[in-house]
Amino acid sequence: RGPPGARLPALPSLLSLCFPRAVGKSTFVKLLGRTFPEWHLVIEPVAQWQKVQAGGTREVRARAPLSPVHSPVVLYLQRPSVFPPQAPTPQGFGNLLQLLYQEPSRWAYTFQTYSCMSRLKVQLEPLAERLLRSPEPVQVFERSVYSDR
Repeated sequence: RGPPGARLPALPSLLSLCFPRAVGKSTFVKLLGRTFPEWHLVIEPVAQWQKVQAGGTREVRARAPLSPVHSPVVLYLQRPSVFPPQAPTPQGFGNLLQLLYQEPSRWAYTFQTYSCMSRLKVQLEPLAERLLRSPEPVQVFERSVYSDR
């Protein structure tokens, strides 16, 4: 609590864009950023989904042999041709987004869970300092965790 009569910082208005994949959310967010530069924009961490580190895979494989479909890293280690030669995935990493598009029935749940958790982590981060100083703060999320299925 501050001194009597002190003004508390305004809570930001939250705006989430809930549209299907590949309809132009990222482009729309960029346009919003140009139109309203004082707004805080939170984009989906697509690069993070394309480079998923799989810690502990070797330990898991040592205890119980797994087929390649159980882990993106096991898949990468056993079948490197899954990843395109022009964009190699580093050892110990997997491209979860690419796996989703290649085999949706296998990777949909894994991707959905991972992407939801990564968005939730971003949404739980402390507010940006400039957002706290803004008289009318607005925070725009490229997708809401509440729209996940």
